Amino acid sequence: MPTHPLIVTPGGMGEIDGFGGFARNVAAAAPDLKVIIWDRRNMGRSGINFGSDPLSMEEAEDLHVLIDRLGVGPAAFYGMSSGARSNMVLAERYPKDIAAFVIAPLTGGPLAAQQLPQEYYLKYVNDDSLTSMEEVAKTPLWAAYAERNGAEGRAELMRQDVSEFLAAMKRAGEHLQSFGQKTTLGMTDEQLAALTVPATLILHHGQEVDYLHPITHSRAATTLLQNSTLEFAPTLEPILELILPFVRKHTPAQA
Repeated sequence: MPTHPLIVTPGGMGEIDGFGGFARNVAAAAPDLKVIIWDRRNMGRSGINFGSDPLSMEEAEDLHVLIDRLGVGPAAFYGMSSGARSNMVLAERYPKDIAAFVIAPLTGGPLAAQQLPQEYYLKYVNDDSLTSMEEVAKTPLWAAYAERNGAEGRAELMRQDVSEFLAAMKRAGEHLQSFGQKTTLGMTDEQLAALTVPATLILHHGQEVDYLHPITHSRAATTLLQNSTLEFAPTLEPILELILPFVRKHTPAQA
């Protein structure tokens, strides 16, 4: 049976184990969707590679390769918070890869640009004790990575150069910080306005107080993104009611 491909990108510094329940619920509710959940590099069970560009840009290139190898383009994308950043970069660089785009929710604002770079990346740069990958492996995120991936994953982590690790964290953190006065982290307003995604659905939980995902920034994004709408969906049921017909309408079915 032909299916509509939907790629789910977890948010935060999350991975498949933490967000797999959502993807399984989508797949159970819609057998005509081919739901793919993706571990970004350096997370979950994906390999380690710090690259030379800010990580959201590196991740977009990974996504492009994934789409090509799976043969699922153009696909729909469901990007959760920070997971949407690599999707937006993909849309800018490889517009033919994307049929439709769900941002759930959009991250933006000066507080997000201050807090998230520190929480995700710069805390490593500012920690003088991290002089080796052995010390990095003791931090909560990387200790969990090593445990999840066993001896092979820990060995891969230990093979990395700590100076390259710290440089990547600095690069990624400073990149996000630079968007504090923009509508969303990771893209300028001019870049957002230039995207040519056929359809974009921005979802928000509807709570007025969310300093990392302000409703005002979601509303502003609809004035910049072509063919975009904003909807409110606080729980799984209304999310499914919105995204399933959206994906079916805008994403070609594939054999």
